[in-house]
Amino acid sequence: MSKVVHGEAEESEDEFDSKFQIPQDAGEAEIDEEAFEAEPLAVESLLQKKLVEENINLWSSLNSTIKSNVNSASKQLTNTDQLLLKSQITMQSLSQSLRSTKVTTSELSKKFKNIACDNFIPEIRI
Repeated sequence: MSKVVHGEAEESEDEFDSKFQIPQDAGEAEIDEEAFEAEPLAVESLLQKKLVEENINLWSSLNSTIKSNVNSASKQLTNTDQLLLKSQITMQSLSQSLRSTKVTTSELSKKFKNIACDNFIPEIRI
């Protein structure tokens, strides 16, 4: 897979990977840019130096993009959660009002049946 370039020292993939490993744990997802800059890399050519710089820039921009997306999504989820809580309170209030209305309607129905079935004219016997 690796190509030998004349005038360049061979590098193993393990050597490069050990310096730039992607964290497995989500809590360790932040890339410490200072660690990249402070750690002396075995850069032997201009191409390697440029690749390392571009990798650092890529990680930095990727990290900031992900942070902004996560922050935006977090704010949207918080707002949605608040709206859902308000809706839940409104629905509970509406449910209680409907129960009260049902009881009142049932009482009115009974009273109407009593009125409709009663005979207002007394029996007249001759």
